[in-house]
Amino acid sequence: MLLREFERVLCNVTAAVGVDVNGACSYDHMHGLLTFVPGLGPRKANNLKQNVARIGGAVSSRKSILVKRLLGPIVYNNSVAFLRVRATDKLQDQMLHPLDDSRCHPDVYQRNRWAVKIAVDA
Repeated sequence: MLLREFERVLCNVTAAVGVDVNGACSYDHMHGLLTFVPGLGPRKANNLKQNVARIGGAVSSRKSILVKRLLGPIVYNNSVAFLRVRATDKLQDQMLHPLDDSRCHPDVYQRNRWAVKIAVDA
């Protein structure tokens, strides 16, 4: 019963804060966080880590997660709002979308250009 409560708290905190997908796939001690991302679970989190390693170890945008087929479309839609894409050493030369490091779902900032303007102006 205590373990079930612990898992529930971890899921809630992960949903509230989000997980840096590049950090979680690069460092073993952070990989466990992916398990608690809503929509993933242990098996899909492990597949995501393996797929990110297969493409070179870094995700440059949330959209690339779907384009490079790192996650299926339904799993992507359910979990992408909780995955953050932050700058890493491997992504130094690339321009990252400012809202990829937020809790906004990509559908929101693709349909509503105002969200991008607010993030760029901030």
